[in-house]
Amino acid sequence: MSCFRSPDVRNKTFFFNIPTYLNLINSFLSNEYANQLLGKHIKVFGGFAFKSSEYKSEGIPVIRISDFNDEKIDLSDVKYYEERPELEKYSLKQGDIIIALTGGTIGKLGIVQKGLGKLYLNQRVGKFYVLDSEDFFDEYIYWIARGVQDKIKAFGYGGAQPNISGTQIEELKFPIPNVATQKSIVSFLNDLRDNTLENREYFDMKTEGQIKKLQCLQEKIFTANNRLIMDQANIQELRQAILQEAVSGRLVPQDPNDEPASELLRKVRSEKEELIKEKKIKRDKPLPPITKEEIPYDLPKGWEWVRLGEIRHDWGQKIPDKKFTYIDVSSINKEKGFVENLSQQILPQDAPSRARKIVRKGTVIYSCVRPYLLNTSIITDNIEPEPITSTAFAILHPLGGIDPEYLHYFLRSQVMIDFVNSKMVGIAYPAISDSDFYKGLFPLPPLSEQRRIVEKVDQLIQTCDELETKVKENQKYSEDLMNAISKEAFEFS
Repeated sequence: MSCFRSPDVRNKTFFFNIPTYLNLINSFLSNEYANQLLGKHIKVFGGFAFKSSEYKSEGIPVIRISDFNDEKIDLSDVKYYEERPELEKYSLKQGDIIIALTGGTIGKLGIVQKGLGKLYLNQRVGKFYVLDSEDFFDEYIYWIARGVQDKIKAFGYGGAQPNISGTQIEELKFPIPNVATQKSIVSFLNDLRDNTLENREYFDMKTEGQIKKLQCLQEKIFTANNRLIMDQANIQELRQAILQEAVSGRLVPQDPNDEPASELLRKVRSEKEELIKEKKIKRDKPLPPITKEEIPYDLPKGWEWVRLGEIRHDWGQKIPDKKFTYIDVSSINKEKGFVENLSQQILPQDAPSRARKIVRKGTVIYSCVRPYLLNTSIITDNIEPEPITSTAFAILHPLGGIDPEYLHYFLRSQVMIDFVNSKMVGIAYPAISDSDFYKGLFPLPPLSEQRRIVEKVDQLIQTCDELETKVKENQKYSEDLMNAISKEAFEFS
């Protein structure tokens, strides 16, 4: 071949196109050989209905649909049954080809590998059995099985639980060539897969040419699609780089005329004390002083490292006593960082047990529980009825006029992700406690610079979003093109 793609691209493209290639080959064979019932040459025997109550901790492995994937038998979760003479006809040997006859993976194949020992075949799994071995080149049986896969899937669907019987498979018609042609077809397909095609006719020059052109074209499309996937990853990395530059003071220039963050911090502390005095909020537990070892990087002149707990307050908690809007951790669009899918108009008696934390417009919320890390957002509107969030959120209502969007961007930056990951505890659902979360360090710029940073980040993130939209559109076009080309080859044949 002349495409010279990587082995990975070549293999993936080859296996994606196998149904098309086999359809082209069978179309050619139909002009040379009569179509015959598959059952005239190959039977598909179903397995035995083993009772789960009789499974053993050791014995002969019973191969169920769940025990083979990617065409290989997997014994890691297999069940066992005692060996019995009457079950011998359900045994499997090396090289046997089996197929799922029911369920969501109907049509998937398995090939018994070397060294697995004796196996039993469970019900709803079929085994291909050749009636006369002299009629077939061994490896050609595999390609027959691959050739009927899509037909089996289409034939089996139609109900809630797709099913097909061995008898129905046997009624499918195919042209069966002589053994010499079978060997030539197998050689061609193997050489195509391995990129070792010889400059000769294997079985039919015209059909081979169609397949080679299709393989080469699909490889080019597949390679382009891979680049688009990489582009998406690069755009995500670019977003993170933008945020890191922003919270490090390198995204916009500093203005020596800006009021320094030390003055803003004085206003923050003054406002907090006033709220405590007015009994609008409660006094937090004292936070430890910041040590030199904790500081992740140097800040520009006029900035200050503070703890998150210093610059925020919350609105307390309550048990819902009237209709409310519930914001759960799953309500956040993780990729974009905004609230969606709100559970509105919830009655008190239907309130989830975690619906407790009060939020207001301007409040920043941050999920402290995996797998919802980074599910963070700003409450940008006056939500009615009153919004109440899950206790899984840390609540940060910024003080002193600190820009909530700057705070939100910082919470999505890599330095914050690293901090949260370092404090996560637990196995099933790792989480960071509110008290540890609020000890996190926060790079506080002058207020005017916060606004300049937010404006610049907004512009750059919008550009990233536009790029990503174009990449996704191109990726969809690429995937549609691959499918359309394969479909056209089917129809052409």
